[in-house]
Amino acid sequence: RGKAFGVHRGMDTAGAALGPALAMLMLAAAFGMRTVFWWSIVPGLVALLLITFIRETGVRTQPGGPAPSVGAAFGQKGAFRDFLWVTALFTLGNSSDTFLLLKARSVGFSVEAVAGVYLLFNLFYAAVAGPLGAMADRWGLGRVVLLSFPYYAAVYLGFALAGGAAAVVVLFLLYGPFQAVEEGVKKAYVSKLIPAGFMGSGMGAYNAMKGVMLLPASLLTGILWDRVGATAAFGADAALALGAGLLFAFCLGRRRERPDLGRE
Repeated sequence: RGKAFGVHRGMDTAGAALGPALAMLMLAAAFGMRTVFWWSIVPGLVALLLITFIRETGVRTQPGGPAPSVGAAFGQKGAFRDFLWVTALFTLGNSSDTFLLLKARSVGFSVEAVAGVYLLFNLFYAAVAGPLGAMADRWGLGRVVLLSFPYYAAVYLGFALAGGAAAVVVLFLLYGPFQAVEEGVKKAYVSKLIPAGFMGSGMGAYNAMKGVMLLPASLLTGILWDRVGATAAFGADAALALGAGLLFAFCLGRRRERPDLGRE
């Protein structure tokens, strides 16, 4: 399961990184903007063709239970709802990656160099997403998710303290594995927690919680950046991540759950 989610995120990110790069090459080769947009339709048409070959498996339901909905998914007690609160706290410290790009600019990167570093980050993220998912299947999805919180905190503390271009490049590369866990392994773990019959609405509830918390996360980081400085902004994000990790560990302990939940 972790590998499947990881490969999905890796392929998605690779396409997102390579698509603009290919468009820039076409423009550099004197293709017009209209031609580039026409060619961009081709991958979408191929994707539509491929999706017709997908056959979904049956859906498990709970007889007599509430009708699946995002609201009903929020109301489900147990590990899934606990993790939604962990997600809320962590996401409050998971501000927009734009602040990382601003950090790169602040240490002397040109606009073009910032774009290059971000492309490098995405390519590395795409490369490690599948292997990290497979590793999580062996070690346990829950264990890898638990480790992701202090890992994120360490990377953000690095951004808080970084004073040179080389350090920022290294930190962007280190950020890639976290993003692979966040978008791949963590979603695989969440899918293990969702009660039977609520998979779609449960994933909707999880993503809704993230979406609701992302706006105040970036607002708070921006306010701290403007009024105190980048070091305080990244430090606060790191502290919230550590708090979310402690809350997750507490939830595991309260349910006497092994952190290797989800081992395939």
